[in-house]
Amino acid sequence: MNDEKTVTLAGKVYTWTKSGWVEAKSRLTVDLGTARKLDRLSFQEFGQASAQVNDPHILLKQAADARMHNQFIRAEQLIRRVINLQSSHSGAYAMLCSILRDRGLPQKALDETEAVRRSSYPPLLTSRAAAYCDLDQWEDAAKEIAVVLAMGGSNEAWKVVERIKKEKPDIYRHTSALASEKHIHPPESAAQVREVSQKTELKSVIIYTDGACLGNPGPGGYGIVLISGIHRKEISGGYQYTTNNRMEILAAIVALRHLKYKCQVTVYSDSQYLVDGISKGWARSWKRKGWMRNSKERAANSDLWSELLDLCDQHEVTFQWVRGHAGNEENECCDRLSVKAAQQSNLLIDTGFATDNSPDSSVGLFD
Repeated sequence: MNDEKTVTLAGKVYTWTKSGWVEAKSRLTVDLGTARKLDRLSFQEFGQASAQVNDPHILLKQAADARMHNQFIRAEQLIRRVINLQSSHSGAYAMLCSILRDRGLPQKALDETEAVRRSSYPPLLTSRAAAYCDLDQWEDAAKEIAVVLAMGGSNEAWKVVERIKKEKPDIYRHTSALASEKHIHPPESAAQVREVSQKTELKSVIIYTDGACLGNPGPGGYGIVLISGIHRKEISGGYQYTTNNRMEILAAIVALRHLKYKCQVTVYSDSQYLVDGISKGWARSWKRKGWMRNSKERAANSDLWSELLDLCDQHEVTFQWVRGHAGNEENECCDRLSVKAAQQSNLLIDTGFATDNSPDSSVGLFD
């Protein structure tokens, strides 16, 4: 595919360039809405079969294949279609950042991913750190990659660290110190990255969860976003009569159930009840006491806490609190999923919270 092509929209001619869509005559950059219309038209005019594809997973694979064959313009357009379909897709933004770097546009890569940086998605932060390296902004690169190292690092992350080490030893020593404080040990050389990874690294998974309840108690739902590498999955479900806290815990349970083998997991939730229950050891303490908070008071939701503890024991899990409704796109996606799930018909029965006022059903919470 040529690096430049033209498309006509509403009587005006637009050109695709290395910096995006521009008006052919004035060479002025178009707004985002116009750019999206031009993307759709360009796929139609240039006979791209993927223009009819609306599955983000398929589009991601097509983009990765195009990038592998150095078709960077095509790869970028495919990724932008994913973002049009799912505006909070961290994996798509991570690939977009890498593609723009491939095209020699590191500053554009940083500018277009700044808004989603707060998702703390490791592949995105790693690509952003590499873009800072491209711009010789080594301190910014070190700050960005230090966040990834604090989450356990990755092959690509250590390649960035090696790059910093070669170009700016002083900054590297500071970055390496950050890693040491977290008990993360970098390989002695970039050539050893793959060997160390194969022997010691677990697959890294980022999970966002949220629970909702319309009435509390009342109809409830949970929302989940699972992220691993370029893969992203949304999950939701709802129950007729439950509580917000039960949906918060259930969201974490359902997310961990979807992991097929032992992983290094970070769960982000805006529920302090959930996060503190695990991180501060409350749930394990209640379990040791026979699910009693004290000599007179039973711990609520023991059925869910019990399963969650069992699932946590199968993985390396860290729970992190995030402020709700504060602009974290994945958290807000989970919020929308959970509320929508609670509003659906044919909701299941939360038998762990069955009361005389709840609807009768033979469908159980874990059926």
